[in-house]
Amino acid sequence: MTASDRVEALLADIDAGPAELAAVLVAQRQAIADVPLGALARPTWRLIGMGSSRFAGLDAAARLRSDGRDAHAETASASGGSPGGRDTLVVAISASGRTVEVLAAAARHHGTAFVLGLTARTDSALAVASDAVVPLGAAFVETAGIATLTYRATITALFG
Repeated sequence: MTASDRVEALLADIDAGPAELAAVLVAQRQAIADVPLGALARPTWRLIGMGSSRFAGLDAAARLRSDGRDAHAETASASGGSPGGRDTLVVAISASGRTVEVLAAAARHHGTAFVLGLTARTDSALAVASDAVVPLGAAFVETAGIATLTYRATITALFG
C-alpha cells in the first residue's frame, strides 16, 4: 500500500465514522442488555488489553474507581495478571478478537470470573472464549491500519 493509498484509506475510515458509530451504539445497547443480570454489578473489574485497547481501559478503570469499584486496567502481556473470582468481571478487549495475549487472559479467567469480550469480530476466538460479547464494529471494516473507529467504539462500550 502506497502512502497515498494509506491516506485515502484513513480518509475513508474517518468519513465512515459517524454512521458506523451510530450503528455500533445500537448494537452495543442490545448486547449490554443481553448480559446476564448481575454480571455488570460485580464489584471487581479487570480491563485487559494491548495498545489502544489498554489505553481505553485505563480511562474506564479510573472512572469506575471514582464510582467506588475495585477497577484496574491490565496489560494483557504482563506476567501473571490479577486473580479472578466469582466477584470479578473481566473485560477482555481486542478489536481483532485474535490478540494472543488477550486470548490467554480470557482463558485464564474463564470459569472463575465473568469474561466480557469487546471485539469488532463477533465470530472471533475472543468471542468464543467470552461469556458475553459487546461489539466494537457494525458494518464498516477499517482499512487504514489505525484503530480510529474501533477505539471510539471501545470508549463508548466502556463508558456507555
